Amino acid sequence: MKKLLILTTCCIALTGCVPAVFVAGAAGGVAANDNRTFSTKWEDQRTANDVRQQLHANPNIHYDASVSAAVFNHNVLLTGNVPDEELHQTALNITRAQNGVKRVHDHLKIAKPVSVSQAANDTWITTKIKTAMLAEKDLNSSQIKVVTDNGTIYLLGLVTRRQADLATNVTRHVPGVKKVVKLFEYL
Repeated sequence: MKKLLILTTCCIALTGCVPAVFVAGAAGGVAANDNRTFSTKWEDQRTANDVRQQLHANPNIHYDASVSAAVFNHNVLLTGNVPDEELHQTALNITRAQNGVKRVHDHLKIAKPVSVSQAANDTWITTKIKTAMLAEKDLNSSQIKVVTDNGTIYLLGLVTRRQADLATNVTRHVPGVKKVVKLFEYL
C-alpha cells in the first residue's frame, strides 16, 4: 500500500499537479529507508555539486563534451561522451581531485554528445525503471540510484545481494534498456 501511495504521488508530481511540499514530504519518507547516514547523504550531495561545478567550469568540457556525475556513498559515476582522450583524462582528474571522492566509476565514452532526443529518452527510461522498482513488492528502491546513459543503465546503492538482484531483474525488463551495469556496494 505504501509503495502504491508513493507511486501515485510520483506520477502526479510528474504532471505538476501536486504542491512541492507534498512531494517533498513523500520523498522524505522514502529517504528515511536509505542505508547511508544523514552525513553521508549530505556529503554525497556536496560532492556531486562540486564535481559538476568544476566540470562545468572547464570550458573544453562545458562546450565540447556531455559529462554527467552521480554520487552515492562517496562513489562517483561519470557517464557521457567526450571528444578525445585528453578531455577524458581531464574530466577524471577534475573528479578525483574533489574532496569526498572515494572511488570514480569511469564510464565516459569517446564519442559525440548524445542528441537531445536520446537524452529525453534516457530520462523517460529512468522514470519507467524507478516506477517499476516502486511497484516491485519486496524491493526497497529508495536505496538505489538509477542513471541512464544512451540506454545503458547504471545501478548504484548500498544494498543486500537480494535487493541488488531484484533491482537488476526489474531493470532488465523495462523497455528501452540495452544494458545493465551493477555498481552496488553490498551490506
